[in-house]
Amino acid sequence: MVEGGPSPRNRPNRWGWPDAALITATAVAAAAVHPVGRQLEHPYWRDESWVAVLARAPLGRIAGLNGSTPAGFTALVKLVPRSSLQGGRLIALAFTVLGVVAAYGLVRRLAWPSAAVARAAGTAAALVVGLAPATVQRNDLKQYTADACCALVLLAVADAVDRSSAPNAVWLLGLALLAVFPFSTVAVFTGAAVFVGVGVRRL
Repeated sequence: MVEGGPSPRNRPNRWGWPDAALITATAVAAAAVHPVGRQLEHPYWRDESWVAVLARAPLGRIAGLNGSTPAGFTALVKLVPRSSLQGGRLIALAFTVLGVVAAYGLVRRLAWPSAAVARAAGTAAALVVGLAPATVQRNDLKQYTADACCALVLLAVADAVDRSSAPNAVWLLGLALLAVFPFSTVAVFTGAAVFVGVGVRRL
């Protein structure tokens, strides 16, 4: 390394069209392996029906009615046209796809020796998230895929904050936590962990 140059941890690694292509390909693959047709035809089971019923409540009352389901997740289900009887499951699929994108971004940004290695690692991480059997089987109208996606987003933001030299960059992590909390109550625990991690690093 040349003296005075950027350290491997902070060395810029520009993104380009290969990254966009890889993100698109892995996101499409994650959506393609899900049995979407069967998802939209199979009746809701009991816990799914509870979420579907909550989504029919007025928007202002959702936060006071739901129990274990985050209000933001229920609000998204409410946006699905009622003509699609089991269409709410598409919200869970959407979070799966977003989780794939977040996984690629998180791993791609790490200090790899080259852009090619970084892209390969990001692609591998995205495929693991999107094609894992547990992920493929999570086709129900529940917030579990949102929990995973929000955790990955918080980790990606924490990595960006950790790399930043700005003294107030940690506020971005706080804003990210506020943004994902309506969709995942588990984000509180993930957020606490990343705050501690970033805080210790800063100290």
